[in-house]
Amino acid sequence: SLPSSPSSLKTLKCGPDVCTPECLPVLTAFLSGSLEEGNEGKGAASCLKTLIAASCGLDDCPPLFISLPPSLECLDLKGNRFRRPSMESLTSALEAGRLPSLFIVDLSDNPLGPSGVRALAKGLCIPLQSLRLARTGARGKGV
Repeated sequence: SLPSSPSSLKTLKCGPDVCTPECLPVLTAFLSGSLEEGNEGKGAASCLKTLIAASCGLDDCPPLFISLPPSLECLDLKGNRFRRPSMESLTSALEAGRLPSLFIVDLSDNPLGPSGVRALAKGLCIPLQSLRLARTGARGKGV
């Protein structure tokens, strides 16, 4: 069960069962603060600082990136199956200024490839302190 108190959640660690196609809509609604009608952006995730969805089997899922709360500082998505379409969605969120507090992103062990890393680079207009891209397949084409 997800917490309902706005100040009670600083870190959310998702496991593979949360990241299924059946559960992902609930997660994205929670993250965007719209689980309760008329509460958009003011839900329990409005104070979320860290989202960990590492090794959850996530594929390209643009709704995840547009639902991330602006309070997010650390995004750990290593070990999934993200490719260029997901990076384009993350770039859109970054360019729109929806993640102004984000300073740590870990996308290691995702098959981004050169095109995924290039797509991500377009949106890196915020001052990240750490961007982890180990084993993303980008080096092969000299990104």
